[in-house]
Amino acid sequence: MGIVSATYFKVPIDIDYSKATTVEKIGYYSDYCEDIYLKMLLGNIEYYKYVADKALTENHDSKYVALLASSTFVYSGITYKNDILQMLAYFMYPEIVSDSQGFNTSLGEMSANVDNSKSVIPMNKIIRSYNLGVELYNCATLYLLEHVTDFPDYQTVSLETINSFGI
Repeated sequence: MGIVSATYFKVPIDIDYSKATTVEKIGYYSDYCEDIYLKMLLGNIEYYKYVADKALTENHDSKYVALLASSTFVYSGITYKNDILQMLAYFMYPEIVSDSQGFNTSLGEMSANVDNSKSVIPMNKIIRSYNLGVELYNCATLYLLEHVTDFPDYQTVSLETINSFGI
């Protein structure tokens, strides 16, 4: 069950919620991105501890509840905001858009090729969304550094923002 719902999608994310299938797919994309990005953030050992805790119906470990709760924390005298769910929503947007911009037929995936047409994939928004996700990912990394006693086995992978200007 996905931990991110439609309420976490903010600017620059614009998704058409008029289709019931879109809302249903958000849970699938949430699980997919949670598996990728939380595993990168926490490392395998801590991630699978988190998955085991998530499977519990009650009495969740307070360190995972605090990790997923949107909150501020102080690291080296500077206040940061840790918002894992918003981070995952920013990472979900490129996945949702990339999967919904083609035509799926019985012959396979196709793209429209019509005279005087243009691509409808919003690359600017995809890049901005991913970069905002990376910013929150880096804040979450600082959160783990600040709470290393709670997460002794974490191994974070570094993420880089996408340079959309080609510089």
